[in-house]
Amino acid sequence: MGKGQFEFKYYNGKQILEEEQELLRQMYSVFKSRDCNKEGVLEYLGEDTTVCCMFDGDNCVGFSWLAFCNEEHLAELCWFVTDKNKLSGLDAKIMLDEVLGYCKAQGVKSVKFNCFDKAWGRIKDREKLFRKYGFDTSNDGMYDVSIDI
Repeated sequence: MGKGQFEFKYYNGKQILEEEQELLRQMYSVFKSRDCNKEGVLEYLGEDTTVCCMFDGDNCVGFSWLAFCNEEHLAELCWFVTDKNKLSGLDAKIMLDEVLGYCKAQGVKSVKFNCFDKAWGRIKDREKLFRKYGFDTSNDGMYDVSIDI
């Protein structure tokens, strides 16, 4: 696959923990590229957790961890991490578009971002970033930022 041509696959947490050990290893590697020292957090993937993995060929180069609340038509985006050694910010936008499209297809109206600070990299004004791409934002104090989709 050439640069910018990525494949996205969705897994539940149980699949990754029990059946996809090589993928789990690659996810840890993505974390390490961002200097995220909370490697053990991936052990808490639940059966109802949805994980979107971004692949360049056979290599996982990014992932997003989602938890859905169908009754309220919202999703909590708990992790959004790309390999800083293999991807650019524009590639991360491709993954974000994929994840938001998936959420819309699931009937989600609002996405609440609850990410580790290092996942944001140099982005300081998160609301401004999302407004730049046409999203309405809100901040309810519990999340980094919330957007309407």
